[in-house]
Amino acid sequence: MIRTSYLLMVFLFFSVFSTSQAQDFSQREINIGKNDWYLWIDSTATWENDKLYLPSEVVLSEMPVNPPTLGWDKMYALEGQNYTLPLVVEEIYCNGNSKKEYHGVSWFYSSISFPKDIQDKIVRLCIDKFNSRIEVYINNKLAGYDLIAGTPYVCDISKFIVPGKENKIALRITNPGGQRGWNDFPVIPWGKYKMLPHHDFGGIGGDVILKVTDKIYIEDVFVKNELPAKGNSISVTTAIINTTDFEGNADLKIDIRSNKTGEIVFSTDKRIDIKTVLNNHTFRITVPTAKVWSLEKPNLYSCDISLSTSEYSHDYSQTFGFRVFEVKANEAGEQNFYLNGKRIRHRSAIDWGYYVNTGYYPDESMAEKSVKAAKEIGYNGINFHRNIGEPLVLKKADELGLMIYEEPGGFSEDIKLYDLVKGKPEYTFEGQLISEKCRRMVIRDRNHPALMIFNLANERDNWDLLRKNIMHDMHRLDNSKLIVNQSGGFPGGPAGPIPHIRPYESVPRLDFFDDHTVGSESRFQEYDFQYHQTPKDKFRPTPGRIDPLKHNYIVYWGEVRSYTGPDNSWKLCNQNTGITENRPGYDINSFVPLSKLIDDYFRDNRLDKTGSRVIKTPASFTEQAARGLMYTDGRLSQIIMGTNSYDGFAMNAWSGCSPDLPKGHHKNLEYYSSLLDEGRNIKGPATDLSFWTKELQIAIYRQNGKYFLPGNEVKLDFTIINEGHIGAGNYILTIKVKDGAGNYTDFEHNATVKVKGGDTYAQKVLDDFSIILKDNMHAGYITIEASLNKNGNLLTSGVEQVLLKNRKSYKKELEGSSYRIINWDAAAKALKDAGVENLDSENPSVVLVGEAGTSNTIEEQLKEVKKKGATLILKFDTTLAEILYNSGLLSQKVTDWGGIQTPRWMGNGWGYIDYLIGEQALPGTSTIGTNGWEVDDDPIGFAPFKSKYKQTSYGAYIARPDVLLTLIGEIEYGKGKIVLLPTYPVDDNKAFNDLLFFNTVLTYSK
Repeated sequence: MIRTSYLLMVFLFFSVFSTSQAQDFSQREINIGKNDWYLWIDSTATWENDKLYLPSEVVLSEMPVNPPTLGWDKMYALEGQNYTLPLVVEEIYCNGNSKKEYHGVSWFYSSISFPKDIQDKIVRLCIDKFNSRIEVYINNKLAGYDLIAGTPYVCDISKFIVPGKENKIALRITNPGGQRGWNDFPVIPWGKYKMLPHHDFGGIGGDVILKVTDKIYIEDVFVKNELPAKGNSISVTTAIINTTDFEGNADLKIDIRSNKTGEIVFSTDKRIDIKTVLNNHTFRITVPTAKVWSLEKPNLYSCDISLSTSEYSHDYSQTFGFRVFEVKANEAGEQNFYLNGKRIRHRSAIDWGYYVNTGYYPDESMAEKSVKAAKEIGYNGINFHRNIGEPLVLKKADELGLMIYEEPGGFSEDIKLYDLVKGKPEYTFEGQLISEKCRRMVIRDRNHPALMIFNLANERDNWDLLRKNIMHDMHRLDNSKLIVNQSGGFPGGPAGPIPHIRPYESVPRLDFFDDHTVGSESRFQEYDFQYHQTPKDKFRPTPGRIDPLKHNYIVYWGEVRSYTGPDNSWKLCNQNTGITENRPGYDINSFVPLSKLIDDYFRDNRLDKTGSRVIKTPASFTEQAARGLMYTDGRLSQIIMGTNSYDGFAMNAWSGCSPDLPKGHHKNLEYYSSLLDEGRNIKGPATDLSFWTKELQIAIYRQNGKYFLPGNEVKLDFTIINEGHIGAGNYILTIKVKDGAGNYTDFEHNATVKVKGGDTYAQKVLDDFSIILKDNMHAGYITIEASLNKNGNLLTSGVEQVLLKNRKSYKKELEGSSYRIINWDAAAKALKDAGVENLDSENPSVVLVGEAGTSNTIEEQLKEVKKKGATLILKFDTTLAEILYNSGLLSQKVTDWGGIQTPRWMGNGWGYIDYLIGEQALPGTSTIGTNGWEVDDDPIGFAPFKSKYKQTSYGAYIARPDVLLTLIGEIEYGKGKIVLLPTYPVDDNKAFNDLLFFNTVLTYSK
C-alpha cells in the first residue's frame, strides 16, 4: 500500500467545490458525470480494518459514516482541477508511470441543485461501475454503500436531497489493491475479509446518472428471445417498483420500434395489477415484420413501455434485437452453435479489459475500435476474459454485429460456498460477493443481442455447490444464453467434459470441451499444422483427450497459443488516447521511449520514400514488425476452421496491458500475446490476418516442412472451408504452382470434388497431395494455388507457400553484372553455385565483404564506391562498424548489437525486413515480420544507425522499452551505395538466407 502525506496530497490534488450547474429535470435521465467533479486522495484515511457489508446487510441508518479526514468543508474548499466522469485515481496519481499504485481512500465530489417540486419524485443515483467499495454521501449523509466492484450500483437518494438548494454529492471510493497483469487471482485480503480479485484501479468507470421518476416506476425490462429461430417471438418482462400505498390497476402500453427507421412495428395495450413493492409482469409477443439481428445486419429495436395510473406514469425504453442462439445437435447428431437457425462458429480472442491511460475503462472511440478491429481481421467475436464485460463494448457489438462471450472475472479457486465455523457450515463472504456479481452481470447484459455465452471462470475447473447454484441462478434470470462452468483446465491445458447449461434447456450437461493450448515460441512453428488439426490416419488424442473425428459434443479452443506483437507506441503517444495536461494517464510513460526512437528512425531513414513504401507513417513501422503475429494467428485460425467438428476458438489474446507492472507483481503476469494494443490499435495489417479467416476458402496446409531443394516432394492437405456459402454438389478443384519468380510452372491438377454443404463447414478433399519441385523452378517462395470452380465460375481460392533453395536458378539474372568478393567464403560459394565464374572483377557493380581484413582494404573499396558508383555489401560486424565510423560514413559509433525474440505471452523483440525478400502469399506483400514462418533464427541488428549522408533502412528490430536496431541499412555515398547486411547471413545455408542474399545482390546489380 502506498501512503502519501496529507500536505503532498493537497499539493497534488488540490480541488475546489464548483458552483452547481443548472439541470433540466424535465428529462428522465441526467448524466451528472459531465458536471464538474473534483478528486481528492484521502491518504491518511483508515480503512484496512473496516467492517464490510454485503448488499443484503446494508442498513444505512446503522452503518458508520466516514467523513473526509480533513473535514467536509475543508475538502469542498480545496482549490484545483475539475474533471468529468468516468475517472480513476491512477489517471492522475500515476502521472503516466504504471509502476505506481495507490491503495486506500479517494473522494470524487460535485454539486447539483434540484427544483422545489422534486420532493414528489423518486431520485435514484445510478453508477455504471466502480472499484472497489463505494460509499455515497449526499449533503454529508450516507446515502448508499456497495462492494460489488465492476457492476452497476443504484441507490435511492430522494430523502437525502434538499429541493431548491445546492446539494453536495461525494463518492468515497476505497481500493484495497488488485491485479495489473493477466491474472484474476488470488483473492484480495481486506482485514478479516476476502475480496474478489479485480483490476487494481480506484474510481468510477462509467456514467453517473440521475434518474428522476414518479413514485411508481419501471425498474427494469428484459426482452428475451424465444424459440423458434426466426420466429420473432419475444417475452417482455417488466419489473415495476411501487413506493406508495397504491393498489389497483395500471395501463401498460408496449411499442416495438425500429432503431434504424423509427417505425413502430408492433403495439399493444395491457391492463395490469399493482399490489406489492415489486411487480413482475411477462408478456409473450410475436412481431412477424421485424428483421432479425445478425452479424451481417445487426438490426436493433426498442421496446418502449409506458406505465400509467391515475396519479403516476413512467416511460422506459430497452434496446434489443430479434435473434435466437442455440446449442444443439442437427439431424445427423452433430453438435453445433446456431444463430437464427444457421450454424455459426465463434472466431474470437480473449480481452482482459485494460485500456491505455485510463486503465479501467474505454472511451467510446476505443470501444468502437475494438469491435471494428475484430470484424476487420475476419473474427466475429470478443471474449471478456478474467474480467467482467465492458458496457460500451457490448453496446458497439450490438450496433456493429459481433458476438460476445462474457466472464464475471475473479472467480478464483479460493472462493467457496461454505466455511466451517465452530464445526458448522456458514456461507463465505466471498462466495456471496461472486453470487451477487454474477446476478448483476446477467441483469445488466442480458438484453444485448451480441451476448451469447456466459462463462463462470477461466482455468478454474471446480464444480461444487457454489458453481451449481450460481449457474442455475443465472439460468433462471436468462435461459436464452449458454452458461458454461469454465474455460480450460487448471492451471491450463485440457479441461475434460465441462458442466454447462444450454440455451432453452434446464439440466446441466457434460458434452462440451474447451481446451487451452497456451504457450508459444518466438516464431511460427510448423508443428501447429498438426497440433489443432484432425489426425490423418487414426485417432490421436488432442490435448483435451477428445476425438475430433467425432462430432457428438461441442469443441471450443478457449485460449489458442500466445504469440506476441509490439504495441504501436507511436500511435499510443501521438493519437487521441485521452491524455490531457490534467489527466496524464496511468501508463503513457511505458510507450514514450520507443515512440521517440521510431519517430526519429522514420525521419532519418526516409522510410516513406524508400523500399516498397509500406511504411507511410511512424505508426506503420510498428505494424510491419507485427506481421509475423498476424500471419501466425491467421494460420492458427485457419487451421482450427479446417476441422468441421470445431465450434470456435479464442486467440490468446485480443488486447494487452501496460508492459510495466508495479513492484510485487511477478514478471510472469505481464503479457504481450495480443492482436491489439491497449489503445485498441491492430498491431499489424488487418488484411494479413483476414486473408486466412475467410468463411469460404480452400485451406492448404503444408505437411512436411517449409524449406526444400530441387527434387524434393512437398506434401499438402487441401480442405474446403465453407461456412454456409455454397451448396452441396460437384465442383472442380484446380491446383497450380508458381515458382519463386512468380511464373506459373507446368504443374496443373484438376479434380472433381463433392462438396457436402449444409452444416458441414470444413471437409478435407485431398490428403498428403504431392508436388515435386523440379530443377527448373526458380528459387524463392513457391506458391501453391488452388481454386474452386463450377460451370466456369470461380467461387473461391486458397494458397500455401514453401521456400525453395535453388542457386542455379539465379544464373540468368546474374549474367551481365560483375562482382568482387573479399573475405566472404559463403558468399563466394553461393555465387559460384549460381554460375558466376569471375568474383574478382576490376570494375565490379557489386563488392561483397565478409570480414574487414585491413582498414586499407575497406577504404579502397569505399573510394571505388564513391567514384565509380558500385555498391558495397558488407556482412556488417563490430570491426566494420568501427572502420565506417572512423571513415566518417557513420556519424555515431555502433554500440549495441542484438535482436533476440523471446517466446510465450511475455514475448519481446520483433523485426521486419522490407523490399529485399520477394513476394509472398498475400498479393503485393514484400515485407515480412521476423516472427513469421520464413526464418528459424533471431535476426541480428545494430544501433545506432546514423550517417551524415542519405540513409535508409530495409529492416529493423524493436523491443520494449527502448531498443531499436537496424537489420539492413543503406548509405548513399558519392555515386554508389553501401549496404549494411548483418542479418540472416548466407553463411547459414538456409533457404530464406539464400533468398535474402540473392535478392540483395540482384537489386544492386541492376
